[in-house]
Parts: sequence; C-alpha cells; structure tokens
Amino acid sequence: MAPFVASHEEKGGTMSSETKSALPERFWAEFRAVLSRHSVSPKAAAWYVKRAKHFLWEHDLPTLHTLTPEGVSACYRASLCSNAQGRPR
Repeated sequence: MAPFVASHEEKGGTMSSETKSALPERFWAEFRAVLSRHSVSPKAAAWYVKRAKHFLWEHDLPTLHTLTPEGVSACYRASLCSNAQGRPR
C-alpha cells in the first residue's frame, strides 16, 4: 500500500480538520485488512482504528513525517498509561 500523502495548505504546521478527516475509507479498509492478516480480531481492529484516528488527529503532518516506529509506540504507551489512570479500579 502506498503511504498516504495529504495535499493541503499547512497553517502553522498543523492540518486542517478537513484534511484530517479526508483520509479515504479505503485507507482504513486496508488498515483493517492488514490487522486481519496479523490475526487481529474485528473487535480489537475497531479499537486500533479508533486509536489510530485519534493519534492522527493529535499530531501535525511534519511531526508525523518524522516519527519512527519507536516514537509511535512511545506515544501509544503514554496514551494507554494516561487512560489507565482515569479508570476506576
């Protein structure tokens, strides 16, 4: 799959809400297909899609271009830890 390259006007290094919501459904369908090929259940895949959309929304395009796989993992770990702190035990 070719990487998604947004065509948009950057304002202060951030993407507009129109651009961020413009990822085509075929991108997310392919993302779900990749998860499925890695034996991820549909329920878990929905969780990953939701988190990926949130991740993309929270980061500007220049930052996304510079992130390494380790950087993405660190962001997810931080997100999971902050979410766990707010849960009742």
